[in-house]
Amino acid sequence: MKTLVLGLGNILMGDEGIGVYTVRALEQHKLPPNVECLDGGTGGFTLLEPLQTADRIILIDAAAHEIVLYAITIDPHQPIRMSLSPEGAAAAEVAAQEILLELRATAVACPVA
Repeated sequence: MKTLVLGLGNILMGDEGIGVYTVRALEQHKLPPNVECLDGGTGGFTLLEPLQTADRIILIDAAAHEIVLYAITIDPHQPIRMSLSPEGAAAAEVAAQEILLELRATAVACPVA
């Protein structure tokens, strides 16, 4: 299983480049042979191929506020259609329920005055 550790950010903007600097720090360590570190910088479309060929992706980037990311793994080899597969629909429902729990927990922790 190939793992891609992708660091994003603009190193010309100080801490905004933290993803790139983190990948550079990781490259100084002995990593398993199935791990590829990539300085994605502000790459855009040039990152499509590495993203498509990885089995697992660890993404590192800067954020100005706390980020909660829900990524749902899909089968990339599926027919073109205007609806979700049964697996996709089930995964979307699970994600929706998890997000509702997250929103409720945040609302309790931070009540509006």
